[in-house]
Amino acid sequence: MELYNNMINEEEYNLIDVIEKNDLIFFVDCCYTRSPDLIKEMIKKVNNPKDQIFLIDHHETSIDMAKEFWPEINFEASMSSSGASNPKSAALLCWKFFYNDEPAPKFLNLISNYDVW
Repeated sequence: MELYNNMINEEEYNLIDVIEKNDLIFFVDCCYTRSPDLIKEMIKKVNNPKDQIFLIDHHETSIDMAKEFWPEINFEASMSSSGASNPKSAALLCWKFFYNDEPAPKFLNLISNYDVW
């Protein structure tokens, strides 16, 4: 698996083995195309994927791909920037997910202004 161009040895860091039945799992601002089956294995490990596995993203292709491969996870916090009248970055979508209607800090709004195009 690649994480920001740094290779992670999957044998040393097994993403499936570390998941427990009640864990919350978040995929934020990413496109995981390398192994859709790995996410399927994560889905099998948790009790209720809709309440435990979340995609928080603003990339239309990532959202569409996830809905196709993993319809059982939660997409409610995602919002495609493509064609949106007020697009938001994944960082701002995370803020809204965790803090609801509480106003985001100014720096987060600034980041969001430059992370969507």
